[in-house]
Amino acid sequence: MVTIHRSGRTTTELTCEGEKPPNRLGSHNLASDSCDSQGGTFNSELPDTPIETASTKDMGTGVTRLLKANQNTNSSPQFQQPQPENDANSSVTLPEPELFFQAVGLVRGQYLPSAGTPGQGILLLNDNLMTPTNLLASAAYTVDKHSELLESPQVWIVYPRPMQESPRLHFAIRGVRNPLPGEDAEVIEQSVDGFTIRGIVCYHKVGSDEFAVRVYRNFRPWHELDGTKYKPYSFTIAGMLPTSSSAYGQFWNLKVKRVSDRFVLEEATFVAQVLPPKEPKKKRSKHRQKP
Repeated sequence: MVTIHRSGRTTTELTCEGEKPPNRLGSHNLASDSCDSQGGTFNSELPDTPIETASTKDMGTGVTRLLKANQNTNSSPQFQQPQPENDANSSVTLPEPELFFQAVGLVRGQYLPSAGTPGQGILLLNDNLMTPTNLLASAAYTVDKHSELLESPQVWIVYPRPMQESPRLHFAIRGVRNPLPGEDAEVIEQSVDGFTIRGIVCYHKVGSDEFAVRVYRNFRPWHELDGTKYKPYSFTIAGMLPTSSSAYGQFWNLKVKRVSDRFVLEEATFVAQVLPPKEPKKKRSKHRQKP
């Protein structure tokens, strides 16, 4: 809270509210990540994303203007939240940003930590695939407090990481997906191995049975991250996009299924054309004319 006093005039209080601290008690639920348990729609950003908040210094100009506007009044300014135009009884949800990059899903398996570094280990999945895995800070805290999670397979919230060598998918564990109050555990099981990939198509050939999508971090505009240390993740996905022309440079919202160490396309929704489309290459004539 920032309190500014103007002697004999008025008092203005501005309160900056930050994000709620993460729930550190017990196992992690995907409710904090806005998960749709029916369709596996996740709204988790990639891990380790810095959070930028406005400082009191940045608000100095606005505060100065506010004080000048109220120097001749004896009442404090009032701030009101804008009221939605919808019916009061209807639920109001904020629209998801169109270019919100995402790569997150659910897997079932047993995490086997390494002896020296428990934050790194192997995830033995339900199809017997063994893939290198690491725990993010929130998951490491939960596992440290609830060691019984390591004694049997769990449903984990994971961020996938593409790799060149086999297995081609590594994971970073965000937390444990436990049933919410009144939620059927079977619904969660149906979402296991389901992933949401939102990104820009960086490779696509019409008629090909696979394409590639690039996922950037969200804390800065994606085009400002090129050439920095924050490299995007490129996922190769098996399947055909529902388009008759090249999808290069297009932003797509994809629902995929993990099959072994690959992603297989199940549903695709076009969002926007982000980069200029590539022009098709002109075919060279086999018979060159002699000069």
